[in-house]
Amino acid sequence: RDELNWPGEVVIGSRVAKIGRTSLTFDQVIFQHGACRIVSCSTLVHVNAKLKTSEVLTDEARAHFAQLCEISA
Repeated sequence: RDELNWPGEVVIGSRVAKIGRTSLTFDQVIFQHGACRIVSCSTLVHVNAKLKTSEVLTDEARAHFAQLCEISA
């Protein structure tokens, strides 16, 4: 959206946007001088380190991230 100035301070906001079967989607924004400068969306996939394949999120992890969705809403 706009460039950031260095040196300078930024405020970063993140939220859990979606909880999938094996992944989480996050929305992020970066503000500088009171203006939204950057908007992004990223997906993190839960991976089995040994097999290098995606793995279903545990019920505990899903519950934890579901709480974060409720807090940020």
